[in-house]
Amino acid sequence: MLLKEKLVILLGVIWFSLGVIFVIGFEPIEKLLICLGFFIYFYRYIYAFILNKSIYAPHTGQEIPPVPENKILRLVLFFLGIFSCTGSTFFVG
Repeated sequence: MLLKEKLVILLGVIWFSLGVIFVIGFEPIEKLLICLGFFIYFYRYIYAFILNKSIYAPHTGQEIPPVPENKILRLVLFFLGIFSCTGSTFFVG
């Protein structure tokens, strides 16, 4: 695993951890696990966008390779990932 991949994964761990660190004692563990699953599902769009890997479209599974023709669609999925991951950490609170 390359250093850049490790840093992107570490970013996700820190992002989710900081989002739930203040409410971990006040919320049930089931809610935390649901939000963690939601976060991991959508973080894959951020991970693939930053590392310039193929992104798979939600629900269809269609591969979206990192070519210039797919730049806008990949950017939309990247922002969907950011919005959803941020929302999942706030949902815990």
